[in-house]
Amino acid sequence: MDSDKNLKKSNLKFKILAVFLGLFFSLILIESALQLASIYVNHSEKIENSKRYKFRIMALGESTTEYFKMNGVDISWPGQLEIVLNRKNNDSVKIYNLGKSSTRVSFLKDNLKKEIDKIQPQVVITMMGINDIEALSYLNTESFFGSLKIVKIIKWIRASFSQSKIPSQREHGQIYDSVKSIDLEKSDLEIQDQVRSRLSHFKNDLKWFYMREVANKLYKKSVLYSLTGSSSSDFFRYNDLAHSAAIEAYNLSGMDNAAFRLMLITCRNDNSIQMKSFLEKLNLAIENNMKIDSSTIAMFLTIFKNHPELDKYSKKLGYSVKQKTRAIDQLRNDYREIATILNSKKIQMIVMSYPTVKIDIFKSFFASNIKYDAENIGSYLYRVIPNIEVEPQFSNIIFVSNENFLDKKDLLKPNYIFTDLFTAWFGGKFGHTTELGHSMIVENILNNLESKDFNFGNEFKK
Repeated sequence: MDSDKNLKKSNLKFKILAVFLGLFFSLILIESALQLASIYVNHSEKIENSKRYKFRIMALGESTTEYFKMNGVDISWPGQLEIVLNRKNNDSVKIYNLGKSSTRVSFLKDNLKKEIDKIQPQVVITMMGINDIEALSYLNTESFFGSLKIVKIIKWIRASFSQSKIPSQREHGQIYDSVKSIDLEKSDLEIQDQVRSRLSHFKNDLKWFYMREVANKLYKKSVLYSLTGSSSSDFFRYNDLAHSAAIEAYNLSGMDNAAFRLMLITCRNDNSIQMKSFLEKLNLAIENNMKIDSSTIAMFLTIFKNHPELDKYSKKLGYSVKQKTRAIDQLRNDYREIATILNSKKIQMIVMSYPTVKIDIFKSFFASNIKYDAENIGSYLYRVIPNIEVEPQFSNIIFVSNENFLDKKDLLKPNYIFTDLFTAWFGGKFGHTTELGHSMIVENILNNLESKDFNFGNEFKK
């Protein structure tokens, strides 16, 4: 009798063990299949890129480089450069624009090898560094478990189900028209009444999008006041209204990334209540595995740079602020690491200065004889740096200056705001360029390359 019971227990244990082993080996097989599929897709993508585009260029930068579409055409400087080069090379050139608003060189460097492997560029053009105001180091916080393809798919499915409804084209038009009709010249209470009355016209699953568009409109209004030098009270008024609308959009959406970013952008570093509220939402986002892009992380590090728990939160986001390293030294190291990676893969690097800015500081990153006396790049934008001796291993880098923007005196106003060359300014005398400004950058690239006998068609055949 006892022997029968023991036999049944043994059989049950064996069956349970068999089930677990079956599940375990099934998961291994599925993971192996997904890994192989990923390798195949990546390989196919590389082959397709090389077949479709004979010449491939990668552009690295921030918002001054970022893709900008108008009437179906990318009018950013990489977009315009692609158009010009395709006229000369029978539509065989593709420029991959990796410019990202508010990002930093540290982030661009961390993704570089993966992007190079996927795109297989022959040339990389950079115009970057203005946002690097602290020294950062990347922390690879992804566990072995988190790196598994099957885990990533489960997270993606989970995120897809929790994603808010995206409005149709018709619904988007209705929301846009409703937001457009809000009169922002009224008092705060009157603006809020307008928002509430219009909000009630939309279904619950569209209210998050409506509030996000309201937050966008209010934020743009606050930016307009900051650019035109109007009273700071007007800026803060619209900024705080935008922040409140962004919070509501975020709460209604169930963690929409764009609403999260708006909530961050409008978070005042002199307002402890706003900062505390944002940090609570940041904690929740991290716990729920919300994917936060690098430009949002860069904004967070800038806005919260004086917060006592900055390093704690930055580590949760995968980065550590290097308190004992100057930003200018870290930026120099990042530039040199990027150049070393490109050299090892025989990829031509073109380093470009911002519009109106001297090339000296960028060239000095590749010299061993230069010492810096300031914390970050901002102090060097218009400074002459004498006796720059570029080291031999970096001698193949082509440097392109955009300092000649200063020669266009007839197109510039004293404050550089809303001119024919710039839509907005920062960093002293430069900012986001207009379509005309983009075309000047393209002209400078082509002129510099021609002066160095660099022919795109011939160089790409390497």
